[in-house]
Amino acid sequence: MLAALSLALSMLAALAVTATAAPNPSQGQPAEWDGTSYPPLFGATPSDDFCAIIGCVFFSGTFDDGAQEVYFPAVGNADESTGLGAAQTSITVQNLSIDDAYIFVYVGTPEDDDGVDLDNWDVVEYAYLSGGASKTFQASDLEIPAGEVRPVVVVGYNIVEGGEGLYLEPVILAGVAKQAVTGDSLPFTTSADTAVSGYNAIGGRELGYFDQLYFPIVQTNCGPGGCWNSILRIANMGWDDNAAVTVRFFPADDGSGSLQTGFQLQGLVDVGETWSIDLSEWVPEGWVGSAHVYTDDAVGAIVDRVKVGTDMWITNTASNANYEEGELPSPGSVTNEVSAAYPYVLYAPDVRTDYNGWNTGINVANTVPADTDVSIQYFGANGNAPAAQTRRLAAHGMTYFYNPSDPSEDRCDQPATDVPGCEFIGGAIILSSNPVAVAVDGVKYFGNDANVGQAFSYSATGNAYDVLNAALVQKGNPANGMGATSGINFMNPNANATVVETTWLNPSGFGAANFGSSIVWVPGFATGFVYTMFHNNLPNGYVGSAIVVSDLAVVATTANVDYQVSGDGTAIWNLSNPCGFFRQAGECVYRSPLEPLPAESTLTKEVFVDNPYDGVDGLEALEGALVRYEGNDYFGFPVSGAGYTGANGSVTFVVPAGFYDIDVSATAPEGYVYGGDLSDEVIVWDDLALTVTNVLTLEIAPGTGTLTKLLDLGIFNGEDGPAPLSVESEVYFCPVDSVDCEADAIVTAGYGELVGNPDNVVSALVPAGEYQICSHVDVYFDDDEDNLHSEGCETTYINEDGIEVPIIVLNGVTTTVVNDYDAQAEGELDIYVRNDVSDLPIEGAMACLYNADGELVRECEFTDDDGEVDFDDQQGGVYTVSVSADGFEQESFTFEYSPLADAADGNVDDEDEAADYVAALDPSQQG
Repeated sequence: MLAALSLALSMLAALAVTATAAPNPSQGQPAEWDGTSYPPLFGATPSDDFCAIIGCVFFSGTFDDGAQEVYFPAVGNADESTGLGAAQTSITVQNLSIDDAYIFVYVGTPEDDDGVDLDNWDVVEYAYLSGGASKTFQASDLEIPAGEVRPVVVVGYNIVEGGEGLYLEPVILAGVAKQAVTGDSLPFTTSADTAVSGYNAIGGRELGYFDQLYFPIVQTNCGPGGCWNSILRIANMGWDDNAAVTVRFFPADDGSGSLQTGFQLQGLVDVGETWSIDLSEWVPEGWVGSAHVYTDDAVGAIVDRVKVGTDMWITNTASNANYEEGELPSPGSVTNEVSAAYPYVLYAPDVRTDYNGWNTGINVANTVPADTDVSIQYFGANGNAPAAQTRRLAAHGMTYFYNPSDPSEDRCDQPATDVPGCEFIGGAIILSSNPVAVAVDGVKYFGNDANVGQAFSYSATGNAYDVLNAALVQKGNPANGMGATSGINFMNPNANATVVETTWLNPSGFGAANFGSSIVWVPGFATGFVYTMFHNNLPNGYVGSAIVVSDLAVVATTANVDYQVSGDGTAIWNLSNPCGFFRQAGECVYRSPLEPLPAESTLTKEVFVDNPYDGVDGLEALEGALVRYEGNDYFGFPVSGAGYTGANGSVTFVVPAGFYDIDVSATAPEGYVYGGDLSDEVIVWDDLALTVTNVLTLEIAPGTGTLTKLLDLGIFNGEDGPAPLSVESEVYFCPVDSVDCEADAIVTAGYGELVGNPDNVVSALVPAGEYQICSHVDVYFDDDEDNLHSEGCETTYINEDGIEVPIIVLNGVTTTVVNDYDAQAEGELDIYVRNDVSDLPIEGAMACLYNADGELVRECEFTDDDGEVDFDDQQGGVYTVSVSADGFEQESFTFEYSPLADAADGNVDDEDEAADYVAALDPSQQG
């Protein structure tokens, strides 16, 4: 028992929403409810008024996928619309999470006869619901008026006390409805009841996800005990009034569906309203077909099929458009390896033919406007495959596979050509070339006992999973076989055998002393069965829930039968999982019973590096990065691999279509680390190529390094340089983004006054990072008679490769920034202008100074009587001087100026060749 429960808990833990603190909803129990403020429906964030009631200050979890909601399209209180008598509905809701929760029950309240809006949804009940447990509510307790049918929604939250207050975490719910005439004691039934049915509620991940619903069979045909009738129940379970609903009816016609022989009904359905369509009012007796529902809103639907003459009652939940394929991948949306001709697959775990009087019909509706081939393979309890049936359906066509027996053929006294054979109990796999919807009907018209007139129906589904949940299981009295009693049928659609363990829970859930486990070994392509009557630890009259855990993914139904009911006492439900009732909808990944998909898609990872420190624009491909991928193909089989990026920064893997996590590992250059997104979650589609690109940013790693500032005085650095010469300076190391470097300086230092060696440096150990260096330097010659000055801030420097790069310090590395004083110092730039003919100075000539880019750098000046212009405090560089004078040709001269070379020549400021530049003008030839 403990092992089974532990396994069930561990499997569910991977699916449950995990709270930020230990789950303890009782700490968040509302002290007083005002009856109007509750968490809203349909994935919305809980309202402020609800938060005010429970005192919460923060909401956690995800509220946008509806996983915390479960929908019942039709719940009746003393409803007589079926013709069977006044019927009652009970709803049972199971908490599929391991966290305890509060559930809130909403009942639809559509507009009344006067058109007055009654707020559409009213909260009529709430309850504490332990993890794994279920609770049941009757329609008569949900304030549904007598004689009416209303939609019901249940929403659940785990309330957790955290450091900042109370947190709300969504919990995943499942539900079933049980119906009975009279149903006064539901979910129990008695001899006072005459007919029983049930249906699966719609999971929060499924409602409104697509706008099409399918009923594989609706009927008014007749047989033993009279005629069937069908009542479609279509509910607007969203927030938008006047949902447009079109119901198209396609006759069976042996699979040749056509609008020419069908018809359609249209209506507008208000929020919280259930529209009931009595098929007998629109078709004659003997009609059989399918119905497709088209809508623009969050609509759910069921159909009640009744045979009043024998008190038979069966109910189906409409299949949604993601039944076999949709926007998101599912096992039916890609080619499987069962058959290339039949890529879509559904499973029917409970099929009976001439078995104690039971017979099964498999009703198949084509959901696409194209011809569809269908093949049904039957599998027995031991994995044997007695026979197969095939049929071709026209667009929207419907057919059924049914070989009834009659009393004369009982005990296998029937033709050997009958399919699938007599005394058969097992399952079936429905393969098709296009998506189909399937309802599986079981009827017991004949038999060797008094328990005839029984019927059940459920949907064939692709919902194969390794953890399944039964919201309602019961046990009657083994002494007489009476009372509602549950059995669970498993189908293993895998080639290998699996062990299936069923843990029985009481209404107190995981926290209580539960009733142990039932274990069954199921061969490949076979069925298995557990029965509450065979489990001695379950008390008589037991009602609770069950968790099913399997080594491999299985599908399952649970039948609930009470033979003391005077008429049909049978109901049946599909087991569900957190991803929904039918099939995946929303971000939920299934394990599938099919073979692993072939690797026919490509997944390419490109990795580039943005290096802001190398002085080079653009991105650089990262070679040698390790790329790992891990995930599951669409059928749930694990897939993983790894590889290194090449010279172009990419690596390509050939993978099956599926869901993958990709991680990048790369070693950054010494002193750096990589930042950016190193992991991705991706979906790879079937037979397609996906490329995922990551850009990593090179960032400086924490640590310390050495920053050195070197003053390069050119010709004055050597011991033989001109003298006397002295230097005064101050240098500041500060962060690169500093506005006031002196105030923000990490290091402040100066050079020595005597310069006759190359040790003109400032050096310090600083934190790794990006820096700015600010300094001012004065160089004195000839006993301070002349002064060269330099000041400014640098954020970049020219490295040893001749590239301008930012000033950065790396851990354990020395960064040396050379101060080219010759380019930064300021001197006196002398221009001497003379007559090129007479060689005499020209007074009053105008000289204008331009830089190498042709920009005027100094105001134009006139020469003195010595023909000289002095541009003081001018940095070194390449310049052009434009000179003009009356009577002379205008000339432009380009030259290079060096303050240090000027100083080395003795700072001569007269008209001889020691001047910085001599401009010789030719006399004008005009006049």
